[in-house]
Amino acid sequence: MPSPVDLANWLAKDPEKIRSFADAARALGVSPPTVKRWALAQGLEHHFRSRKKAVSSPASGSPITLRRVAEASGYSTATVSLALRNSPRVSPEAGEAIRRMARNLGYEPHPYVQAHMRAIRHGKPARVREVIAMLYHDGRPPQEQQDPTQGLNVRLQALQQRARELGYEVTLYNVAAMSGREADVTRQLKRSGVEGVLLDVPSYALDSLALPYERFRILSFRQVPGHSLPLLLNDAYRNQLEAFCRLWQAGYRRICRVHFYHRSLESLYEGNAAFLLAQQMLCRDGEGIPILQYETMTDALDHYAQCGSWKEAPQHVPGMTWLRAQPWQLLPDQPKSWYRQILLKAWHRTWKPDVYISLDDRIEPALKGMGLRVPEDVGLVHLDASMQAQPWTGIRARDALQGRLAVERLVELLNRSPNESEEQAWKVRVPGCWQEEGSTSARPSRTMTGQQQAFVDMILSASAATEVASD
Repeated sequence: MPSPVDLANWLAKDPEKIRSFADAARALGVSPPTVKRWALAQGLEHHFRSRKKAVSSPASGSPITLRRVAEASGYSTATVSLALRNSPRVSPEAGEAIRRMARNLGYEPHPYVQAHMRAIRHGKPARVREVIAMLYHDGRPPQEQQDPTQGLNVRLQALQQRARELGYEVTLYNVAAMSGREADVTRQLKRSGVEGVLLDVPSYALDSLALPYERFRILSFRQVPGHSLPLLLNDAYRNQLEAFCRLWQAGYRRICRVHFYHRSLESLYEGNAAFLLAQQMLCRDGEGIPILQYETMTDALDHYAQCGSWKEAPQHVPGMTWLRAQPWQLLPDQPKSWYRQILLKAWHRTWKPDVYISLDDRIEPALKGMGLRVPEDVGLVHLDASMQAQPWTGIRARDALQGRLAVERLVELLNRSPNESEEQAWKVRVPGCWQEEGSTSARPSRTMTGQQQAFVDMILSASAATEVASD
């Protein structure tokens, strides 16, 4: 059966001769539209004459249009348009083939054409530049607040730059200064022409803000309890796996994971699962240290203060067996920082870790209060080192990549027709990158078994090769 390769071979016999699509169709035994599609896909259309004005190749400098992508892929213009907007009305196989063809041809959607077509689909007047709202939270007094556009907010800068490239403006809103009434919030956002919202607000701050989720297309950087939203998150599972394997490779063996707080339960559980998997694969008997999950343990302490017994305290909490065995002297009037240091001191004396992995910078003053030096006596690794003003060894979030992806995914949502059915809310997980700083030190080299070495190599090579995970 003839193929595009046969067309290229047929043209190579006399490359200077200009032919018609009908000539090639007769020679190969296929239809003229098939020959035309093959020629466009391979950039061979300059070998043919046509009654219509020829469509220039990408090398000629003219923009690649939606019609050009349709001709090259063999689908209708309407199907191509739906596929490029990730519409569920197009099958996954066809959508992937169309998007691959668009990338190969160098197709870039025109932002203003997109805005006008969206206006036609939604029945609203088109604006020259669409507006995306970035909602953040800063509850400090106005005189103490900082302009979020200042400093080294890499994610926001990348977000704004990508939005401008796609024909959008980003407007910042501090939810701490917004009215809590749903009608007022809707009116304030609609007045500015907002259709899409990027949400980076802790759940406790959203409780007082009646955000009308159904009136806007929303992408969140955090999980929102009670709402199934598209999410763009740090990849807690892969970040924890990489941190454990990096430390193991550096010679640390008594590795401890500590929680003083967490951003979301899902991220907490994913990180715990990764830590336990790495322990199972790398640690020999007696080397593994339970997870110190401070918040749930303080709940158990409250239970003990009320009931005078550990018997009904949660059984599933990592380290709870150890906690029950401690001779606690509870002093209810002490602040949480006092309990934190007492708990960490008893934990360190029991398990003797040589490095702590955490998502909270409050662990460092707690260790210094115990007379421990960092990194001479114990190492520290942060799972989001980009949050810290001081340099920590750990995982640095890919802020610029997150900013670009957030805008691109939100624009995809905005370009969907309101008649298109919504798919199940998706999540995009962005893994961070490892950085070596002053909170860890060189350790004596230690040999690894073949199984340990294979596991470490597998995790680190996968971290280097993959950037983004979606589901």
